[in-house]
Amino acid sequence: MTPRYTIWKNTFIETWRDFHATKGRNLLALIGIIIGTAAVIATLHYSHNAKEEAISQFSKLGTDVIGLSIYSTKGQSNFSLDDAKQMASEVKGIRSYSVVIGSSGTIRNGRLLENTQILAVSQDYYSISRSKIAVGRQIYDLDGYAPFVVLGKSIADKIADFTAKPVKMGDKITLQGESFEVVGILDTTPPNSVLMVDLNNSVLIAFNAARRVMTDTQVSNMAIRIAADADEKEVSANLQLWLSQKDPSLIPRIQTAQQVIETIDAQMRIYAYLLLGIGSISLLVSGVGIMNVMLISVLERRHEIGLRRAIGATQMDIVILFLSNSLILCFIGAFIGLLTGTIAGWFFAMLSGWSFAPSILALPLGIALSIVVGLFFGIYPAIRASKLDIVAALRSE
Repeated sequence: MTPRYTIWKNTFIETWRDFHATKGRNLLALIGIIIGTAAVIATLHYSHNAKEEAISQFSKLGTDVIGLSIYSTKGQSNFSLDDAKQMASEVKGIRSYSVVIGSSGTIRNGRLLENTQILAVSQDYYSISRSKIAVGRQIYDLDGYAPFVVLGKSIADKIADFTAKPVKMGDKITLQGESFEVVGILDTTPPNSVLMVDLNNSVLIAFNAARRVMTDTQVSNMAIRIAADADEKEVSANLQLWLSQKDPSLIPRIQTAQQVIETIDAQMRIYAYLLLGIGSISLLVSGVGIMNVMLISVLERRHEIGLRRAIGATQMDIVILFLSNSLILCFIGAFIGLLTGTIAGWFFAMLSGWSFAPSILALPLGIALSIVVGLFFGIYPAIRASKLDIVAALRSE
């Protein structure tokens, strides 16, 4: 056993004995460390799980979907259904597509008047948007100009609440003054960030029936599903190239799943930094508490420090003694805080209905915080103890 190992072992034992001897005072400092560390760790777990849940929910809507909006420097794009068919056949990597015409409007059922979003779409829109029919059926291209409508879940619920009876297939509603027959009701669908639509508060009609309720029937949007072996960046670039060659005045706005995921990740990172900043403040306050405890310990142990110096202890030995005391406090507090923060993160995830996935940063960050706080707030009391005058320290009681 080396002398250096023996010195460190004895220092640790003495520090642990001192910790027990003054555990009442140390407990107050420990509580601060536990709360500060737990706040930071819980924040890490919460922000990590919030991001994972957001990406998971988004992935269920499909990461193989591209939303295309078409504008023009001339005002109207003059992009037609035939143009959409040609583009889909010439651009590689497109599995299916749906043209979309969107317009705000009103839906009336008896005395109920409700604002809604009207979407005129092709039949493939339902599969591309991952929307499911809860009751009835979807609208197909073969329905042609028939005045059929599929209601979003929230719209159907509002009608049912107002009329005190559920919406049935074959019921008549009025869209923009035109009578439509209900043929389907969508199941609850999460808002789609790629297609930029909330289907729960929308009504869907056939693309060919758009002229019944819309004045502008130019194709302004497309929902595109890419092939399994296609690269969304390559497909997006080819779409832009095709449109620019078709008509230089066309201005495409392309939204991909990867762009949305990157946006979610960036937003959650900012949110995590904000919460970490708040948690770090409590950790900073707890560090001040540790420094106060250590300064009091220096005053109480002046005579002991003088004896140690008199029998040969160096200033560095005294620094190590008090720093190890500070580090033990921080390690114990960080360990308990790590467990408490993880339990709190799990509890928040359960309350939110999420599956809990611990952040990989929690453990190393918990250890790093304990070392940094212990060293930063313990160094001043340790140096102060090492610089005490030996004679004056021996005279003190």
